[in-house]
Amino acid sequence: FKSSRGYQILNGDKMGLIIDYELLAKLYKDDPEEFERERKRILESYFDSLPEERQKKARQIQWQIEGELRKYKDPIARMNRMVELFWEQTFKFKDAIGGG
Repeated sequence: FKSSRGYQILNGDKMGLIIDYELLAKLYKDDPEEFERERKRILESYFDSLPEERQKKARQIQWQIEGELRKYKDPIARMNRMVELFWEQTFKFKDAIGGG
């Protein structure tokens, strides 16, 4: 995809996505609104690459994460919550596979 500012952010096909994180960071600094649109396009591209039976669940999980993160206006607090969510899910997964 190319953003409206001409950034080449995302390359790939159903075999995998390659995201240029440096350009994405620059886009965030230059144009946060365009960054948000690009973020959503990247997520949708990823969801669309999943098998159809997994797409709905993936979108539901993303919706839950975004709902939780909307509570945090401070970027550092938001990042800290994202890390907490990551570890919460990691431990749940570990328990689910019997690695607890």
